[in-house]
This record gives sequence, structure tokens and C-alpha cells, in this order.
Amino acid sequence: MNLKVENLELEDTWKDIVRIKKEYRRDRNDNHIPRGVVCRITTGDKSKWVIMHGREPEDNVIQMDLNARLALGIKKNRSYDFTLERLSWIRSLWFPWKASDPMYRLPAQLSVVSLILGIILGVLGILVGVVPIYQESQKKAAIHQSTGSSASQARSVREQ
Repeated sequence: MNLKVENLELEDTWKDIVRIKKEYRRDRNDNHIPRGVVCRITTGDKSKWVIMHGREPEDNVIQMDLNARLALGIKKNRSYDFTLERLSWIRSLWFPWKASDPMYRLPAQLSVVSLILGIILGVLGILVGVVPIYQESQKKAAIHQSTGSSASQARSVREQ
């Protein structure tokens, strides 16, 4: 689809939002892309992950901020061919990690680091708890074995 690039309103900048009229929010298979969905927008050989939003005016305009235009290598007030691709739910979860706005990016990065540390510390905690239990069971087995062998020696002495 060929769309003319315009500036995005100030309150939407640095949020990876792209505004396109509903009729133009279609993927390669001509499926409608609802607003609020994370998509990959491509022009030429460059692409960027963005959140799709709608527009009211009846025109073939796409609104994006300077950050998105720089990532795509395009200029405002010019027309380009764009391709939209809806991201899978896993990639949508990964989107905040790559977001331009630090208000999205930092919590996502901290949560992933916390998850990794939680897994590592959880495994260490399990090991710290299991090792003494294993050692105690080995001691009991050794004691049982030694008392069992001395009792059998006593029986054999009595039988003689």
C-alpha cells in the first residue's frame, strides 16, 4: 500500500505508535489489523516493530514520529510503499524489550533480569535444601548397614 508520511501528534511520540486509517491497516493476506496490535512495518529493506492505531480523516496518510521515520529511512511529506505484518504473541511479548520509550523498555528489561535471577536462585535454593537431606539419608544407610552387619556377626558367633 502506498501511503504519504506525516508527523505524529506530540502525545504519541516515542511510543512506537503508527496511525493509519482502518481501511489501510491490512497485512499481506489482506486481513484487517485491529488497533493496538503490535506489527512489523516494512518499507524497502528496513522494518520496525510498532503499535497500530487508527486515524479519522479519509486519506491515505500514515503518521509516525521521527524515531520511526529514522528507523525506516524515510522522510515526511513523501509517499512510500508499506507492508504490515502482525507479530506472533511471543514477539508481541518481546516488543517492550525493544520499545523506544524507556517507560516500556526498562520495566520489561528488569522483569526479564528478575526472572533469570529468580530461576537461578530458586535452583540454588533447591540444591541447598536437597544436599543435606541426601547426606543425612546416606548417613542413616551407613549406620543401618553397620548395625546390620554387627548383628549378623553376633548371631554367627552364638551359633558356633
